Amino acid sequence: MNLDKAVTYGLLAHIRNSGTFIKGPIDVFIPLVKRLLYKLNSEGITKGESLMEIKNQFDKVYQIDMPVPVLLNILKIIEAEFSGDSNRRFVLYKDKAFQINNYIFDDFEESVQKSKENAQEVQKLFLHFCELNKYSSDNPTTIFDFIDKSKVRLGRYLSNLVPKNGDDFTIEAQFVLYFKNIPTAYELIRKIYLGSILSCYLEYKTNSVLSSVELLFDTNFLISLLDLNTVEATHTSHKLLDVGRNQGYRFSVLPETIKEAQQLLKRRAQNFNNVFLQALVNPEDIYNACDRRNLTRSDLERIADNLETELEKLDIKIIALTSKYTEKAIASTEYTSLKKVRESSKSALHDATALAYVKEKRLNKKIINFEDAKCWFVHNSNTSETENKYNQSTVREQKYTIKADELLNILWLSSPSIGKSLTENDVTDIGLSALVAFTLNESLPRPSVIRELDDNIQKYRNEEITDQDILLISTRVVNHQLKDVEQLNELANKPEKSEFVNRLKAEADIERQEKEKREQQFEQMLSKFRVTVEAIQKKEENLDAQAAHQQLVVEEKIEVGRKLQLELEAEKERNRNLENRIRAKARAEFIARKLSRWRWRTIWYLLTYVFIVLSFIIYVLYSSSWDAVAAAKTLRDIRENLVWDFILTLGTYGPPIFIGILLYKYHNHSSIEKWKDNLAIPDDLQNLS
Repeated sequence: MNLDKAVTYGLLAHIRNSGTFIKGPIDVFIPLVKRLLYKLNSEGITKGESLMEIKNQFDKVYQIDMPVPVLLNILKIIEAEFSGDSNRRFVLYKDKAFQINNYIFDDFEESVQKSKENAQEVQKLFLHFCELNKYSSDNPTTIFDFIDKSKVRLGRYLSNLVPKNGDDFTIEAQFVLYFKNIPTAYELIRKIYLGSILSCYLEYKTNSVLSSVELLFDTNFLISLLDLNTVEATHTSHKLLDVGRNQGYRFSVLPETIKEAQQLLKRRAQNFNNVFLQALVNPEDIYNACDRRNLTRSDLERIADNLETELEKLDIKIIALTSKYTEKAIASTEYTSLKKVRESSKSALHDATALAYVKEKRLNKKIINFEDAKCWFVHNSNTSETENKYNQSTVREQKYTIKADELLNILWLSSPSIGKSLTENDVTDIGLSALVAFTLNESLPRPSVIRELDDNIQKYRNEEITDQDILLISTRVVNHQLKDVEQLNELANKPEKSEFVNRLKAEADIERQEKEKREQQFEQMLSKFRVTVEAIQKKEENLDAQAAHQQLVVEEKIEVGRKLQLELEAEKERNRNLENRIRAKARAEFIARKLSRWRWRTIWYLLTYVFIVLSFIIYVLYSSSWDAVAAAKTLRDIRENLVWDFILTLGTYGPPIFIGILLYKYHNHSSIEKWKDNLAIPDDLQNLS
């Protein structure tokens, strides 16, 4: 990996930590694309025929392969930001051509420079570290390749790529391990690692965290849960349980796994007082955890006996019937392969049984995409032996197994909500610790060779070889300075034992002298580094002060704008209320007029009726010469005519009908309100919303 890529990783970490732009998985890349558009515009590039022109420039500037679909989505987001801008600073056409008009985005230039300075400091520190350890490195950027190794390993799950066998990164792992105790330097490494993992968003294909997934735990994972591994491994295993519970995952373990773990603990208890070197060489050894926790041999035996009870407390289900999986395992090709690499056929059968269980839970189908796998065999081992024994998948097939730290990385990438229980600090610390442990363990001699050397040393311990000598010898083994361990064991088997003892003491003396020199040189290097870091921090403080001032100005402007907006809304509300009051008055008048007309219509009908009746009476009296008797006779004669009979009937029943209608329109309030509700109100009299 070159320096530019490391700078990009540092910038991604800065964007993520700032949180300003982060709403979705790809949002972390939006500032990078905006900055690129600004650079292109500054160089006079104002248009292009294809977004591939932008992609090629992005890949060149940031040293990251940006997928075209992701870039297209980001460009659409940027274009949408200027949709209401008359200048249309960035336009993406349907044929994927584009246009850039006076595009300005220089928000992260200081951050880019700071990221570059940080990456250069890591390079310098690594070169000094190599010099102090007498290691020749012509390529200081290998430290970035080492940090990027976790991303490469995740690629086999996220993009179905099998990572190639990489270079020996032992010195790089030792560099990270050493500076882990120096927060200022380690923080620079953590940022580059976080950026590397964030870049996996470009390869990640799932939309959300899966539920209803079953995790089947391996022996080494159980040992980590019991806090009998390193502090980091224990943290990783418990963190996976926490995240898994929140996602509704199910946890299970084979009874064979429990038995294997119990036997391992009891073997360690039996040899409790006969082991020293292998614990110094391998930090993950159970004996180191015992020393850290002040556990005795009896404590180990007690933990082994109570293993099932402890697992039940952690909601880990013990699978009851496993005979059918064992039968399938015996006939499987995995069992044949595992017998060649495992310590015993029994251990190989255990692993093959676990794989058979996972296969059945996956319905015996080949899984291509990570999100389709409903069951995983989870281990927490950082040895190449464990890695190789489970490596059954092809390029286009998901493995049956996954490391706990890798699963946590993928879960963190898949959903922002997980950040509540799995923070960025968790991701970086867990991932870096696992990467360092795996790399260092990968370069160690075989465990059986270390155990044999330990047994040979025990014969002379505290007599001719001191504990301090053993500590120095273990350092040389870990640092690859004592490479011929097998030949050393052969010396121990010769009749003349003094040659073996003399060789060990000579190696211890060499390491003692080199250690004193390294300590002095390291102190000088750290003094220079502290001066450089203080200068960078002072510069950062100035930048932060400027940024804080700018942020304050922006916040003040936002507050003024917010107040103006509130005042505008309040003024609109006042005008709206006033208009509604005017309309309410006009509406009431309109309804009153309509109601009056509705009522008067009946009165007019009544007056017409009265007029007709009175005219009829006058007509009868007049035609009878105003004689009542003659008028009565005239009425009887008239009733024989149907028309006149109808008029007489109307005169008889009309008054009660009109009286009923008038009462309905003047005194029946529910009917009056119903009439009002059905009345069509003109739009100009309706309330404004």
